Amino acid sequence: ISTDLWIKNLNRVVYDLPTTMTKFLLLGMSLDEVIEATTATPAKVLRKENEMGTLKPGFPADITLLRLEEDRFPLTDSHGEVRVSRRRLTPIGVIRGGEVIKQPPV
Repeated sequence: ISTDLWIKNLNRVVYDLPTTMTKFLLLGMSLDEVIEATTATPAKVLRKENEMGTLKPGFPADITLLRLEEDRFPLTDSHGEVRVSRRRLTPIGVIRGGEVIKQPPV
């Protein structure tokens, strides 16, 4: 899973990776599948699975902390169609190299 974010679609329906991940939850992927598709799978595709893509000793601890919220969240696809998700992933903090570098109030 990737945003395919570039300058021409920055202000359209592709906002950020957590929103894109949320759209895949809406499409029926499990949370575990979505997380694997944004971490371990890209690392394997890039042949970097021995360097990144999972949390284990010796790997960089670069992590976006996400909260799974439940409510009603409208999501727009690339054709302008709106679907309502009952779950949304929201970033709540960042850990880089094992250190918390950003954590907004919860």
